[in-house]
Amino acid sequence: MGVPIIFLAIAPLAGILALQLTPPFSSAAIVLSLVFSACGLVLLYKHLLLPLRTLTAAISQPCSREIPAIGQACDLVRALEDSLCAQQAAHTHAASEARAAHEELLHELQELRENRAATLQAQQTVLEVLRRAHAQLNALAVPLATGQGQSTTEQWHDPQLIFKIAADLHHSERTLRHTAQFLGDTANADSTDQPTAEAFPWKDCYSTGIPVIDGQHKLLLSYINKLHTGVQNGCDKTLLFEILDDLTGYAFTHFATEEMYFTRTAYPLTAKHIEEHQQFRQTVTQLRDAVLDGKAFIDIALLEYLKTWLVEHIQRIDAGFAPYVIGTEPGRK
Repeated sequence: MGVPIIFLAIAPLAGILALQLTPPFSSAAIVLSLVFSACGLVLLYKHLLLPLRTLTAAISQPCSREIPAIGQACDLVRALEDSLCAQQAAHTHAASEARAAHEELLHELQELRENRAATLQAQQTVLEVLRRAHAQLNALAVPLATGQGQSTTEQWHDPQLIFKIAADLHHSERTLRHTAQFLGDTANADSTDQPTAEAFPWKDCYSTGIPVIDGQHKLLLSYINKLHTGVQNGCDKTLLFEILDDLTGYAFTHFATEEMYFTRTAYPLTAKHIEEHQQFRQTVTQLRDAVLDGKAFIDIALLEYLKTWLVEHIQRIDAGFAPYVIGTEPGRK
């Protein structure tokens, strides 16, 4: 392609030179200008226009399956094609990065929504406990302050009643600590847990494929293991009750997380799943009150019940909704 361009560039220069010369040199310059122009046009036709016409004719054929080889005549076309391909690759890469950034933002937004739901659930739980404790203290304090009745004075000397109110308030504190732990606030989260032997180890068959849910399931199982260690070591009843509060409080936070996922999926068994959560909440709350009143004990049978319920719930219920969640999570489509 360089030779025709050179000839076509020299032709006008020869014509300009002819204007500056006198005959017979000017005539020779004009002839050279014409020769260079003709050669340039012939070479241009041969090396570019003719191959392009051949290529266009071949492509325009209805049954054309192959593009004829045209040697080095289409270097310019190939260079243009390479440039366009490079631009397309750059645009594709930029679009891929933009999609990845978009999916990352969606994932972060999803985590913020989960954190907000967990926080609201924890606030609701704490508010209910505080309202109940406030009502109980009012029921004791108002008659005592007005001097009405001897029974109220006797209630103040009932250690079980006072201990129950204190335990409810302590349960609220643990709920707030669990929320801080869920939100990643290591400064306010409970950091006193020590590694314990795993009587009920985590197994791969418990995994749902949802990192957030699996992480919470592992933590719930670790609380059961911690409670088991306390029972085996003969820990004080108060300490065992605190661990039970940790377990139940975090279980409620975990349920709130799962139910947050339900609202964003087409999971058909949402109502049944939430009903199981509610039944467990009621059972554990009644069990906690029974332990507090001395009507039940924290023993191996209780641990087996908690562990069995958790494992069966994971494998029978949570495994069923996991595909719906995975299918709607950003970055997992």
